[in-house]
Amino acid sequence: NRRHVYAIFVQIMRAAEGDGTITKAPTNLRYLRALVKNLDKKALRYEEITERRALTLDEARLIATTVPDYQRPAFHLMAVTGMRTEEVRGLRFKDLDLKNNVIHIRHVVTGSGKNQDAHMGAKTDAGVRDVHLGTGLAATLRDHVNNHSYAPDDYVFQSKMKPGHPLPDNTLRDSMKRVLDRAGLEHATPHSLRHTAITLALRLPGFNEMDVKRYVGHARGADITMRYTHTDEDTQQKLAQAMSDLFYGNDQNDTKS
Repeated sequence: NRRHVYAIFVQIMRAAEGDGTITKAPTNLRYLRALVKNLDKKALRYEEITERRALTLDEARLIATTVPDYQRPAFHLMAVTGMRTEEVRGLRFKDLDLKNNVIHIRHVVTGSGKNQDAHMGAKTDAGVRDVHLGTGLAATLRDHVNNHSYAPDDYVFQSKMKPGHPLPDNTLRDSMKRVLDRAGLEHATPHSLRHTAITLALRLPGFNEMDVKRYVGHARGADITMRYTHTDEDTQQKLAQAMSDLFYGNDQNDTKS
């Protein structure tokens, strides 16, 4: 029956969202009707149409250095590590191990306003992970935390209007939109920085697809080659350093943007 077919469809779409094949599972019935009819473009959020765009390295650098100061480290994290917006927003002080240049992703904050939800875990099982930081990115994050007084459970990135609360999703979107609009650049969203990081990481020599998948917390997928390809901590540290060097301009073989 139709309910059974729809349930299977939802499972397939959520699996595709989990492994990064699509950015948003189209499981909302209203959204699906608009998508199928493809007539009323206003029924589709513009961000959902354009957020898969990967920015150039120069665009990512421009955004991360032009948004308001208190948001910059958050954008640096998304651009260099490919962390999801909800992972950055959910980052707590106790999740940081800046002595060893590691972030422990254990919390996420999704939604905004009345629909905001903070919880343990991540979008996928692979999303619960440790993210290594290169020296340049670690220094940026260290400067940020040294300018604040944190309790262990405090959010690293907080709302200006509501101190103690996580940085709102729309604040990140609006800040990025203003930078792109002023520069006359094509629209993109904070999630585009994740695609940017993945694209740049895949271009780096010496790393395979599984290395990058683990780095950004993609679901591992069922591909047998992926299942048996091993990526160790040393490789993850080297990938993190290579991405940091690339973003901060420390790589002589800088990937062209």
